[in-house]
Amino acid sequence: LTLQPSRKFLYAVNEIDEYQGLPTGTVEAYSIDARDGRLTLLNRQPLSLSATAPRHLAISPDGSKLIVAVHGGGSYNVLPLHTDGSLERVSGILKEVGSGPAQERQHASHPQMVLFDTTRHRILSADLGSDSLNVFTLAEGRLTVAHRRGAEPGSGPRLLALHPSGRLLYVMNELNASISCFGYDATCGRILDRLHRQPLHTAASLQATLATTMVMHLSGNFLYTSCSRSSASSSAISRVSAWSVDSATGKLDLIQESDRWMQFSSVESMVLAHNALFILSPTEGIFRMDLDPAGGFFDDAVQVAKVSAPKSMLLQYL
Repeated sequence: LTLQPSRKFLYAVNEIDEYQGLPTGTVEAYSIDARDGRLTLLNRQPLSLSATAPRHLAISPDGSKLIVAVHGGGSYNVLPLHTDGSLERVSGILKEVGSGPAQERQHASHPQMVLFDTTRHRILSADLGSDSLNVFTLAEGRLTVAHRRGAEPGSGPRLLALHPSGRLLYVMNELNASISCFGYDATCGRILDRLHRQPLHTAASLQATLATTMVMHLSGNFLYTSCSRSSASSSAISRVSAWSVDSATGKLDLIQESDRWMQFSSVESMVLAHNALFILSPTEGIFRMDLDPAGGFFDDAVQVAKVSAPKSMLLQYL
């Protein structure tokens, strides 16, 4: 899910493999009623052929274009937006190639996330399948590669978080359960050398741990992550961690972990709101952890809503 900058329209990417008999995912546009948040479907547009299982989307800061990271088919799609919030057909396709050493997950390019940088003109992306990080420019409805940076082979970059300074790029790697910190030159649009790498697991749990979510505090002083592992008696269970951020060097220091592997299944999403962290579980719904704004520490998780099989979450202030 993502919101248009005016916060009047909501967009949802559908992680499907077929639509109207064709191999493609889709995106939906909704208007938001300012009085009560009620959604009204505006339209639904298919992505390009073979653009299956799309994973993530971002809207240009001027609210005119939607960029979609497509896992299946290894591509990025650009869709223009009408002033009424509805979606136009795909105007640009950037097809990617590449692979990685983990053949089960990295036999081909698999884009996972797109993120506009602090200049509001460039797009950062993570490609799990090819172990690559990319910088794109957007012009006339099309994406152009501005820079590429290889990640650690077999790491599987999945999520991105840009420090508010615009100088540090954090990458959550799904396949080896780690966070990498790279320097970033926003002026030139270049991802610089890796500064640090922080594992999310102990050596004993390496094969069982899976990185899932990451969110940067608006102050830039803290980073929150979750990872999951298999349980002998049940399905995956998850742990949330808080890290302090050295804004000069990018180094992370662990300041808190949930005191046990939390008894809900793998976390799908985390969202920061004021001094609280909201956590989305696909089986139990939404949990809230209150945060200490000075130290970054979190309280115990409290369930605040039950939702059936949720996948994504964001906040809309009315």
